[in-house]
Amino acid sequence: MKIRLILSAVALSLAGSRPMAQTQATGPLDEPSSISFDLKLAAGKNTYAINEIIPIDLVFQGRAGKGWEFSTMPAERWGVPDETYHVTPADSVQDPLWDYYHGMFGHGGSILSSGHALDGTPYVARVFLNDWMRFTVPGRYVITASSRRLVRNFMPTDIQLTAPPIEIVITPEDPSLDASELARGKQLLSSALPADITTGSAILRQLRTPDAAIALVDSYDELVSRSDYQARAGVMSSPFHQAIVNRMQARLDRGEPLPSGYIDTLAFVRLLDEAPPGTDYALRSARHKALVSQDTDRWTAAALRGPTPAALGALLLTRQASDLTRAYIETHHDQVAAAILALGARDRAELFNTGWALISGPWILPTLRAAYDRSAPEPIASEADAALKRILEMDAATGRTLILEEIRTGAYGVGYDVLASLPDVMLPDLDGPLQSRFSNGGRDASTAAWLIARYGTSQLTPFVNARLTMPLACDPQAAFIAFLLKHDPPAGERRLAPGAIVRRGCVDVPLAELARRYWDDRVESAALKALESASIRTAVDAAQVLSGHGAPDDKTALIARLKRWSDEWHDRAAELAKLASSIDSPARLENLVTVALLDSKRWTLTAEEKETIRGLCVTDGCRNNVSARIGARR
Repeated sequence: MKIRLILSAVALSLAGSRPMAQTQATGPLDEPSSISFDLKLAAGKNTYAINEIIPIDLVFQGRAGKGWEFSTMPAERWGVPDETYHVTPADSVQDPLWDYYHGMFGHGGSILSSGHALDGTPYVARVFLNDWMRFTVPGRYVITASSRRLVRNFMPTDIQLTAPPIEIVITPEDPSLDASELARGKQLLSSALPADITTGSAILRQLRTPDAAIALVDSYDELVSRSDYQARAGVMSSPFHQAIVNRMQARLDRGEPLPSGYIDTLAFVRLLDEAPPGTDYALRSARHKALVSQDTDRWTAAALRGPTPAALGALLLTRQASDLTRAYIETHHDQVAAAILALGARDRAELFNTGWALISGPWILPTLRAAYDRSAPEPIASEADAALKRILEMDAATGRTLILEEIRTGAYGVGYDVLASLPDVMLPDLDGPLQSRFSNGGRDASTAAWLIARYGTSQLTPFVNARLTMPLACDPQAAFIAFLLKHDPPAGERRLAPGAIVRRGCVDVPLAELARRYWDDRVESAALKALESASIRTAVDAAQVLSGHGAPDDKTALIARLKRWSDEWHDRAAELAKLASSIDSPARLENLVTVALLDSKRWTLTAEEKETIRGLCVTDGCRNNVSARIGARR
């Protein structure tokens, strides 16, 4: 089971890559100079036993003008690392996470990163070499790495940094060291510090002993709450599959609540022996599904033996609810209702939203009402929204009464989308309460403004016009424009013209906020006019709105706008780079208009149009981005 490593001799032969040697000066001050990328053995030694963790610091440093940065994307293997590691000799090196990366059917997630400016200060990223290579034979090994962490104007460059080699010595496995590292790993996992937990899980992951495998299983809840990768990779990379399966299934037999993904991970560990990677995909997929079903039934049967509200609540929340759970729900409504009300507000909201098919019988209505009555306004994932939506579906009369009261008062913080679900075109009796709700201000103002646009009568026209003469946030501005387009079209159309809005922190006409809930030919026409604006922010906002809501023919207007921009900035890439840090940087129009064109589902681009768009790029970043999106070679 050898790791697929790139030998140093091959490392710099990647097509299109341009290696930058350490301390190479490449141009004037706005260009990178004195760039360095080094590997530093963080433990202060170069000798390690087999199974011992090898922490390495990636140290980047350099100077350049605005726009140049080192990406701070996580260096760990679970992310989308910018580094590739090389080892010589490679014959006795294995990929320690081969089972993890090949034993599942895919990996997903989102990663946020920023940048470290090239201001002469170092940027340091900690990584554990053992996540890329496991040394199986004692000896001397030479390690180096290449990195594409250097970015410009938030876009990747074709510059590859290569670190000078370091040498490490690997000695035979040391049982006494394994024992002390096991104790250290467990201790770190009990820490409240994320860095300690990351190090502790890495230590146990690399030990590859039965005790380390069991320790990872026992720490699964803590690990998965911080990183799905740390939880899954640990148990799946261990060679002690059966010991892990026995430990995980013992927990199923206790019927206690399980963390997210527990049964799915257990099935993947079992699959490593029953249908290992390389087996027919359809066969593996079917077997994985069967194993998940087996263990779900096993856990459910245990949990339903005199279930506690917590255990039953966990069953309700699982996405793999079994026939046993459904049968229990049908015959134990009181117990299920108690379990639902014992959940936290966020869990109840999730159950009402994504688990509704499991509990949607008529018996649930009193529980929904109890959950709604006890809910409190929340900025995210409101329980009141989820409960009220389901009440309306099951009992239209009760739902309508509650919605009308909530429109009047806003007491439960229910969002616009639920409150807008009544079929009425207008609700005259609510003009006064809605006017008062908006005038009270606060976070509720946007919801109140959109409810005025949705249900308000023409009697509110003077109020709306008066408010639009005052500075407003973008969302209420958009709502009031939508109101005028319904009740006073000439006034609404005037508000769509550039310069007609008294602004407060948004672009001239709040097209994005308006298009989210109101779209017609007049808004589309305003967006096409805004696309021609000399203001970068206005033009970019219009391009993005047209990408999401425009007609198929609108792509022609976007291409034409990009061409005019390209003609203006042709041969001025260096000038663009100097303006890159500004929110009004002209390069934003180039980048975001191309993204709007290429990512839109409102139209289809021909191969010729895609090539035209790439040809209109002035900057390398734009060309690289377009090439990546259309799947073409640079």
